[in-house]
Amino acid sequence: MSETEAGEEDRVFGELSQNSDLERRRNLYQSDQNMAVIKNSAQAKEIRALKVQNADLTTENKELRAKYAAVLKQLNELGKQPKSKAQKVNDAIADRVKKIVRKPVWRIYKFITCEKELKKVGTMIALECDGVKDDLAGLDRESPEFQGIITTFVDTYGGIITSTLNEYRSTCQSQIKKVFTARLESGLLLPTPDQLREILKRKDLFEDDEGDDGLTSEAKKSGFLWYWDELLPKTAGNGMWGLSQRYYGTISKHTPAGQPKKVCITSPTKTMTLLFYYNGYSKWLYEEKCAKKKVDPDKNHPHFYTKYSDSKAGQNRWGGWGNAGRKMFKELLQEISATRRSSEARKAEAWALKALRLANSIEQLEERRANSRCRKRKTDTAVSEDEEEGYVSYTESLGDDGPAKKGRAGAEESDSENEH
Repeated sequence: MSETEAGEEDRVFGELSQNSDLERRRNLYQSDQNMAVIKNSAQAKEIRALKVQNADLTTENKELRAKYAAVLKQLNELGKQPKSKAQKVNDAIADRVKKIVRKPVWRIYKFITCEKELKKVGTMIALECDGVKDDLAGLDRESPEFQGIITTFVDTYGGIITSTLNEYRSTCQSQIKKVFTARLESGLLLPTPDQLREILKRKDLFEDDEGDDGLTSEAKKSGFLWYWDELLPKTAGNGMWGLSQRYYGTISKHTPAGQPKKVCITSPTKTMTLLFYYNGYSKWLYEEKCAKKKVDPDKNHPHFYTKYSDSKAGQNRWGGWGNAGRKMFKELLQEISATRRSSEARKAEAWALKALRLANSIEQLEERRANSRCRKRKTDTAVSEDEEEGYVSYTESLGDDGPAKKGRAGAEESDSENEH
């Protein structure tokens, strides 16, 4: 090869090398551009996400500022209220508090579980207490003055309120046990807690076939009458389901004298009666078995203790019932409240009232009382003609109803004493 040809070949090879290098650089540049586009796209997405997040945070910040302002306002209002301080217990007010807890409070509240509930119950009691209700008269319930009086009242008498409720609940449980033991010793049907639960639904009371609960219609009727006539009075309390109430109206509709908008037996009362039964059933059976065998109950036996309550926690401010018992109360309350308005419940209660009135000869008793009132009125008229001035006869001192009225009151009072 000549020098000329060799030189030409080197030139061509050099140009090719330059072109190849340019192509490589071009490709690299194009690749860099593509990567930049990819990076820019990812950054754009990130920026958009950050903007959305920022908008959310801005909204949340506004909400927090509003809440903060509301809290500040509330704190300022609280700062204006008079500081609460427990006062010396007034014995008269303390006695009144105990009476209110055992009647109107117990009628509705079976447990007090926290300070909020205690304040609610305390307000109810304060409005019924002489010496306190006058101070509250005319005040707005949301005013600092009203709240200050209530807080002081609860600080002073809160311990009495909770201890009285706890003691009364224990007393009712003990009374239910006595009824249970008497039924067990009588040899009559003693339903299990689940069977009693089904009986209280008032279903299939008049069906001849044996139900899923293993009870015949007659057995269910017997259990329902026992519940009405013996179990309920022990939970209902003084004057709410005594002799003067339970033979003169049904469980769901009978009302206290002079209080037509209130029923004697509330759903919480019915629920608590059943819960007492659940709580003590296994323990009471075990104790009776030990008594028959003349042996002491074994503390390690699973049925030595009640199911939901702890007797060792009696000094606890909120009582000895744990969360499981209160949860069961809510479950049973929901069931029983739903049963109240059913047609089956009305039918069963109408039958039970008629059966109990017949068994206790209430018709004949009312007839004798009516005749007695008529005789007393005639006696009053005859005696008054010969009365000396200023003399008041024994019959007149009793009023138009005469001794019959006193007899009714005496029977109710005696019944109440036996109950509690």
